[in-house]
Amino acid sequence: MSHYRRSIPLWVFACLLGWGVASLWMRERWPRSVLEAGLFALAAWLLLRGRADWDWRLGVLVFAAGWGGIQIWFGWTVYRHATLEAALFWAAAASAYLAARGVVRDRVEAALVRRGLAWFGVGLAVVTVVQLYTSQGRAYWLFDSGYRENVLGPFVNRNNYAAFMELLLPLALVEAFSGRPRSFWFQAGAALMFASVIASGSRAGSLLVTVEVVIVGALCWRRNRSGVTVFRLVALSAVLTAVAGWALLWARLQDDDPLLGRREYLEASIEMARQRLWTGFGLGTWPQVYPAFARVDNGTFANRAHNDWAEWAVEGGIPFVAALALLAAGSLRRAWNSVWGLGLAPVCIHALVDYPFARLGQAVWWFALLALTGPLRDQDRSEGGER
Repeated sequence: MSHYRRSIPLWVFACLLGWGVASLWMRERWPRSVLEAGLFALAAWLLLRGRADWDWRLGVLVFAAGWGGIQIWFGWTVYRHATLEAALFWAAAASAYLAARGVVRDRVEAALVRRGLAWFGVGLAVVTVVQLYTSQGRAYWLFDSGYRENVLGPFVNRNNYAAFMELLLPLALVEAFSGRPRSFWFQAGAALMFASVIASGSRAGSLLVTVEVVIVGALCWRRNRSGVTVFRLVALSAVLTAVAGWALLWARLQDDDPLLGRREYLEASIEMARQRLWTGFGLGTWPQVYPAFARVDNGTFANRAHNDWAEWAVEGGIPFVAALALLAAGSLRRAWNSVWGLGLAPVCIHALVDYPFARLGQAVWWFALLALTGPLRDQDRSEGGER
């Protein structure tokens, strides 16, 4: 019974992560409020129980949340409410990182968690491919998403979906090469995850998952030299991609200027960032500031810069974007050593042309996986591990 009681925080955290993704299609504020409240409560409980494991990465996330408070305090933000919302976002991200470090205690538990995350990705890919062609834009075939097509499970943005698959695909690939009795199902699952990104029509996502398959596959192959696994993955990926469909991707690749719109947003963002290099305009305020710097007016509301890095530079200035760049760069070693954590890097690269960190329900998965790549709380420190 004590074992089950000790596992309750882990299950609570898993449910919060699941809720975050499952509710992404909803436009109301309350789903995010539920996620934030749950993460704050879980983090507070871990702190009170002395199960919080601090490191410099958590410090960066705490700084990110605090920077919004500093901007409000000194009057640097042009829109206090948006900056407060963004500060809560980064506080929730820090809570997710802290929670992941606190609820996973040993290697056995960590392996089960990674396998569970991989299965989640496979299951989401199954739902996505089927729903893509049968739901007429309704989330889970039941709920009006506000769109008539290209709704991918709970995702209403193809690039957000692709970035989520980029994060989880290496987990499935590592399991596919593990040689365990059920590794074939992960081979099929990883192939389906790859095929679902192709079917989504995301150009950057399709390129990044292809690179992931090559790099992660090569690293795994070096460990067990399984030519059969490589052949199965290639064959299954080809077959499932043909089944899921690649016509939309092919049509989008024919665009004369794939960066149309994004280029103008980036140029405007660079000009905006130069105006307030050190203070920023306030976290979360890019949509309010952009109209004064807009290069084009296509009659629609620009809610994102389609480049998270540029948006962070505009909103938080050099201190904020430098801190996040340090967090991303400092995580590469962990990701490379783990292999299964290599999905962290493609998401950061994808953030150069889109906004995979914009929605809390998706972003917390990145921070949770980052936390899991480090040494565990109950792991013998004498075994090493980069802190």
